[in-house]
Amino acid sequence: PTEIPSSAPTDSPSNVPSNGPSSKPTHIPSIAPTEIPSSIPTVNPSTIPTTLPSENPTIPCMDDDSFTFILDIGNPQGCEWLTRNVDKIATRTENYCPRGHVKGGCKKSCDFCPCVDNAEYRITLDDGTEQGCQWLVSDALLSVFRIQDYCFADDGVSASVVGNECVLSCGFCL
Repeated sequence: PTEIPSSAPTDSPSNVPSNGPSSKPTHIPSIAPTEIPSSIPTVNPSTIPTTLPSENPTIPCMDDDSFTFILDIGNPQGCEWLTRNVDKIATRTENYCPRGHVKGGCKKSCDFCPCVDNAEYRITLDDGTEQGCQWLVSDALLSVFRIQDYCFADDGVSASVVGNECVLSCGFCL
């Protein structure tokens, strides 16, 4: 190392590393990351995002064992009923799985994984404007009222047309 620092950067790095860290931090980051992590965490997060996304968490595709729904004839049933009789699976799932509260509670039986809102569906409000499913939960103070008013059928238990399309926002993903 030299005794006096140069006024301009050199064209190539030196062959010999310095004896210790400099007394002042550099203003330009290094091109390559260090090979050994530092023992002190950084104070600020990096400003450049990573090039690869982190892995999404795996959410198991399961039916909610405690979930029940009311059949059209008035009897309560759990998710296992949908697939219990091999000869009736197609009819039962075609009839009940389009219903938001059923497909949200019986995700595996209804083959509804991941449990999501229909991104193309629009809710027509009383004033004629249209909103996507996210509108239901966009205001923390109003979301409880919006969900009750828009997501449930008159019985207060079954999903309405909006609930069938906005399964996640309506809270049917159990």
